[in-house]
Formats: sequence, C-alpha cells, structure tokens
Amino acid sequence: MNQIISKTNNKYLVINLIFSLIPLSLIIGTLALNLNIILFIVINLIFFSKKIFIQKYSNIDKLVIVFFFFILFTGVFNTIENYYFGDGVYLYAPGVPMAGDENYDFTILIKTIAYMRYLLIYLILKFLIEKNYLKFNWFFFSSSFFCMFVCLDVIFQFFVGVDIFGFKSPTPRKLSGPFHDELIAGSYIQRFSLFLFFLFPIFLKNNNKTISYLLLFFIFSLILISILLSGNRIPLVLFMVTMLLIMITEKELQKFILFTFLILSIVFTTLFFGNKEVNINYKHFYRQTTTILKVINPVNLFRDYKIDRTYLPDHFDEFESFYDTWHMNKYIGGGVRAFRLNCPKRKNIYVGPNPRISERGTCNTHPHNYYLEILTELGLIGLLIIILIVSKIIWFYIFRNSLFKNYIIPRKIEIPFFMLFFAEIFPFKSSGSFFTSLNATFIFIVLAVTAALINKRKT
Repeated sequence: MNQIISKTNNKYLVINLIFSLIPLSLIIGTLALNLNIILFIVINLIFFSKKIFIQKYSNIDKLVIVFFFFILFTGVFNTIENYYFGDGVYLYAPGVPMAGDENYDFTILIKTIAYMRYLLIYLILKFLIEKNYLKFNWFFFSSSFFCMFVCLDVIFQFFVGVDIFGFKSPTPRKLSGPFHDELIAGSYIQRFSLFLFFLFPIFLKNNNKTISYLLLFFIFSLILISILLSGNRIPLVLFMVTMLLIMITEKELQKFILFTFLILSIVFTTLFFGNKEVNINYKHFYRQTTTILKVINPVNLFRDYKIDRTYLPDHFDEFESFYDTWHMNKYIGGGVRAFRLNCPKRKNIYVGPNPRISERGTCNTHPHNYYLEILTELGLIGLLIIILIVSKIIWFYIFRNSLFKNYIIPRKIEIPFFMLFFAEIFPFKSSGSFFTSLNATFIFIVLAVTAALINKRKT
C-alpha cells in the first residue's frame, strides 16, 4: 500500500517538476521549450490518458475547444484551397519566389496540427487544477527565481557591458541579458514579475508588516528598474498597467503601491536624465507614440492629412499591411502562420523610399499585434471566438468576483495569472506572433490556469 502511495506521489512530483521548468525553458530557447512542452504532454497522457478528456467543461472551456477546432477547420480548408486552386508556390515579394522555389502547399496544415498541442496543454492544466494535482508553490518559486535571475543579469549587463555569460547586447539602447541577441529580456521580466511580487504574500508570509513592505518594495524596484534598463518600452507600460489594476482591486496594497510609484518615479527621472541611452530610448518612444496618435486621430481621417513616417516605428508598416491581407480571407482567415505567405500577394502594396520596406513589400512574418494577426489568419469568426473567451474571463473575474468567495485555493493565486492574461491580450500594443511557441505557451498557460481557478470558485 505504501509503495502505491509513493509511486502516486512520485508521479505528481515529476509532473510538477516538468511544469516548473517552463520559465527556464523560455530562457534557453525555442527548442528547449518545445521539448519541455512535449514531455509535459506525453507524461500526463501516460499517467492519466482518457481522464484528461473526460471532464466537466465550463462555457469558457467549450469556447476554447471550439476555437481550436475552428483553427483546425480553417487549416484544412485553406490547405485544400491552396492545393487545388492555388499556384503551388507562395511569393515572398511581388514577382519574386522564395529561395529555392519551395512548394508550401502543406505548410499551413502542418503548422495547424502542431498548434493543436496548446489545446492539450489547456486540457491537462485544467485537469490538474480540478484534481488539485498542480503545486502552485513550485511554479511560483521557479518563476520568481528565474525572473529575479534575468533582472539581476540585465542590471549586471548595464554596468559591466556584458551579462554573466559574456553576452553583449546587439544594441546599446537595449539590453538582452541572458537572451544573447534577442531583445526580449523586458518582456520576460514583465511576464513573470507578478509571480515574484506575490510569492511572499502567498507562500512566504511574514507577520511583520514593515519587513513585508520592505521586501515588496525591493522586488517592485528590482522589476521596474530592470525592465527600464532593458529598453523594452511596451513591457514597462504593461507592468505599470497591471500594478495599477492591482492597486484598484486589492485595497490592502493600494497605499503601498501608490507610495512605491512615487518613489520609483524619482528613480526613473534620475535614469532618464542621468543615462544617455535610457534618455534616447524613451524620448524616441514618446515621439513614436505621439506620432501614432496623430495618425490614428479620427479628426485626421476627414481631412487631407499627410503621414510623417519619420518617427513611426517599423511595426506600423506591418499594421497597415494587415488590412488588405485580411480582405483576402475575411471570414475564416488564411490559416495558422499564413500571413507571411499571403501578405506579399495582397493588393495596394505600399512601396516607399526605405529599401527594407520596398524589398519586402512592407511584409513581415506577422502584423505585430495579436488581434490583427488573428483577423488575417482566423478571420472574423476566429476573432469573435477570442473576444468571447476574453470577455467571459473578465466578466467572471471582475464583475462576478464577489459571488464566489469560498473555495479551497486562495484567491491571491488567481491575481497574477489573471493580470498577466489581461496584459497579454491587451489590444493596444505591438506584440510578437500569437502562434509562435514562446507566446502561445505563455498565453495558454495563463488562460488555462485563470479559467480553471475561476471555475473552481463557481463550483
């Protein structure tokens, strides 16, 4: 009997260990992350098999399942259409085939099938949470440790010029930390920051309020300063937005966060006027933001307004390129990762004086915004399903929160997952691709955990 109990416990330890290694895998790279995900899925399927699929599904769960089956449908449909009615070769730029004239007839279908693994991740996490098999403290400790590691590595790189592995940032205006030539350190810190921030209030409680506030102040300062030094401006904005939301919804933290914001505004001012690269980076961000606001100002739509592209970010050209690409498949989209294939074939291609833009026809691998990308790749139907999922989660978490108070998991565990989910799906930001491993893994982890915890409150 004791051997059976021991084997069962070992099974749960293995599952939680693999899940807790995801923050590390995100640092190592895509290959490590995909291996981690595959191992997590396979181990759970071996241990629990059909139990994962025989669950009671909430309305949110049903919408997520519908979303993935729609992805599969549009992938199959576009593959059939391209195979029988397409030209067999996708062009990278008008009149210029991709290197080697490769035939990409089954690219969309292959990527679609591969993307279905995130449905498995969603269902597995839902099952583990429903059965109380997931050790949240393990994931919080792991996320906190690696978040703090990246924070300290970025600060080290700022002062020394290289990080602790000897990596030098590819540009002086931004710091890459342990990510070598990828400028995503700020994004990583923002994504895992709240696990570090809530680690002490949830799992390492201290009855001495003074010590607790000093710890939180140190953590808040470390996160904010490291994101600031990384040069990633959108993650900084998203971190501030999530902290403001926490200040509004969590009364016990209001005075502390407000005080911390005031103190750290002094730190920002000091860095802004005391460091040349920080000054240039955030001045440039301000000019870009104000220029974009002028361009999208509704008043300018009704007059002859000439766009000054001097301070527009490179991503803005990709924002523009989405519209005609979306019109090629308005209702069901072109399929997963099809933007790079369809964009060069769209109408009204803008060819400006910039050689980079002229050569690529203003196309990139994705339009640098989740919602625009979903529109082009899954159409209006896919976007509607996503909006329904997001709306239901926000409704249950915020507007019906007071109706569900008594359940076995402390509500504070929900807060970082929901806030990070909200920041991730925030519509008014530039972003990576919704369909890449790095982003999709994080999105469907926070989505699955948030939905599962909300469902536990309801039941």
